[in-house]
Amino acid sequence: MAMLTERLSLAMNQRGQLYKGQPLYQIVHDSGNTAAVEAFNEHILQQPWAVYRVRRIYKARRIQNGDTVTQDPNKKGTVDRCVEKLDTFSSADEAVGRLHELAQAHGSNAYEVHTTHLINQIGWSENHSSAERLIGDAAFSLRT
Repeated sequence: MAMLTERLSLAMNQRGQLYKGQPLYQIVHDSGNTAAVEAFNEHILQQPWAVYRVRRIYKARRIQNGDTVTQDPNKKGTVDRCVEKLDTFSSADEAVGRLHELAQAHGSNAYEVHTTHLINQIGWSENHSSAERLIGDAAFSLRT
């Protein structure tokens, strides 16, 4: 269950792994536990897949000086995120194929990180205060 939770976390945030040094599935793989890795991979492939749109708005850090509150656009503040399921598919190949079509339509390329397929930085705003990412991944636990 931990590998599944981490997998979904990594789909939404590439730095969302459970352990600092490396993802849990890599730790399990490196330990030689091929049965666990194979069971996990088989489970993932049997699930419905989807393409998601993840939009983020980056806000400048708020700075309070006495009664005055200002924003520093050079410092990272909070981030608002919106996740929207665009379409569902019966297999990983179909979802990844659709993601590649979307990448081509946006003049971008899809790539893979932690076994999740992504199109990154679609629609950066002029001042880089917002970004959009498309994700092709297993949909079994994400409800939007």
